[in-house]
Amino acid sequence: MKETKIPESILSKLSPEEVSQISEILTQKDVIIAQKDSRIEELEKENLHLSELLRARTKERFCISSEQSGEQLSLFNDADLINKIDELEEVCEKENVLPEKMKKERAKRVTKAVDMNLPVVVEHVESKDPTLTDIHSDHIVRKIARIPAKYFILETHYHKYRTQDGRIVLHGYEEGAFGKSMADSTLVSDIAYQRYVMSTPLYRIEQDAARNGIVMPRQDQARWLAVGKRIFSPVLELIDSYMLSCDILRSDETPFNVLEERSGKAVIGKATSYVWALSTGRGFHPAFHYLEGDRSRETLLSFLKPTVKKMYLQSDCYGAYRNIGGTENVYCLAHIRRGFFKCISKDTAKDHLAKRAVTLIDRMYHEEKLIQEGHEGEYATILALRKEKVKPIYDLLKALVEQEGVKCSAKTQLGRAVEYFSNAHSGFEKVFEDGRLDLDNNYSEREAIKPFVIGRKNSLFAITHDGADVTCAYYSLARTALANKLNPYEYMVYLFDSLPYKKDEKFDYSSYLPWAEGIGKRIEEHMRKRLPNP
Repeated sequence: MKETKIPESILSKLSPEEVSQISEILTQKDVIIAQKDSRIEELEKENLHLSELLRARTKERFCISSEQSGEQLSLFNDADLINKIDELEEVCEKENVLPEKMKKERAKRVTKAVDMNLPVVVEHVESKDPTLTDIHSDHIVRKIARIPAKYFILETHYHKYRTQDGRIVLHGYEEGAFGKSMADSTLVSDIAYQRYVMSTPLYRIEQDAARNGIVMPRQDQARWLAVGKRIFSPVLELIDSYMLSCDILRSDETPFNVLEERSGKAVIGKATSYVWALSTGRGFHPAFHYLEGDRSRETLLSFLKPTVKKMYLQSDCYGAYRNIGGTENVYCLAHIRRGFFKCISKDTAKDHLAKRAVTLIDRMYHEEKLIQEGHEGEYATILALRKEKVKPIYDLLKALVEQEGVKCSAKTQLGRAVEYFSNAHSGFEKVFEDGRLDLDNNYSEREAIKPFVIGRKNSLFAITHDGADVTCAYYSLARTALANKLNPYEYMVYLFDSLPYKKDEKFDYSSYLPWAEGIGKRIEEHMRKRLPNP
């Protein structure tokens, strides 16, 4: 506290009593000023905290997400805007000023047929003018055409025969996978494809069927899907066993409403459950497993049993992932970046730490991208280059946060970002132990959580936990099929037609795994024979 002094020129004119009185008054004034300065400082900190909080909330509501891809266009962009972008790129390309990266991206946007097995319908346009002579040279124009999905009745006649002892028998008749219902395996597979790949709710499928003259209640659709789940469950069990044998797994979780929360046989009411999505890491067959439950570690442990085998589990810094026997946590760099990114504002000079942290993390991503592009699948090389190129930048980031972070109040947005980094950095550093590990867990968010969230927004909730279990099973199968470059619709038709309707311990289910040898050709051949051309 700075003391106020009486000037010497005034002291010489005052008596000792007057000096004492004035000194006492000045001391009281200094105390009051110090108290007010302290209060002002507290209010300034509180104001900074509230300003950061308001800025973060405003950014969450109105600004573009930091995780959004630069290639991603708004859903409601006008065609005119897209055309202007194309025109600008054409001008830049003609003037040879278009960057090489944008040239590659522009080439990807061209519509073309990449599947060489697509059927080709040939039409000939010939002239009947007798004055013209055919020179046997054609100008060929190729276009992509599509016939919308259509329903038809598949009527199969099983012939009856009389045996030598006079009995009447049906030749070749077997009750189908879906019993005596009118559902063919192709119909149930299409319902599953629309629901769990294209995220179309069952009531919309019901409406589409009605427009085509078919009454197909969503209750029947749900029953057929439950039967289908029982048929392919043994294949899912093999997929789960394979995932548990891998030493790298990724995981993330998202809320999912279940209307009926049951305790024994009593219905308690609505519950907010969570769906956990696990997937295999690099270097393994891509596989997914979805499970539904609460957000506690017990739900995760119902699939991820504690083991003595070392396993890397890549995730965010949520507490349920910690201290699972046999697992080593690998935390996500994108979540670390997100915390600092939310602290950046264009109108304040107090964002030095956040801006520097985001810049260093972006440099890490840039170097990692160059390494991955040049050495895909070469994990030993990737690890060596990561230690050489990425780790020095990370060391700068760690030193910066440790030095500057102590100055940040834990109540501020920046203080929480620093605290998150402090909790997560030891787990993140595992990426410098194994080249198969990613810097972040974006694969889980992009390939596992995002498809589920889109379907959740369209369907809103599950009525029962049994329904949620069916949903998780189909997402597990469909996402695994897609990741292994199989058509989920054709794969499900193949499973429904080929697998036993009841689990058979003697049956070889392993040959029906999405990565089984030759399964793509087997599915293709099965689909050619499966249905006549109506």
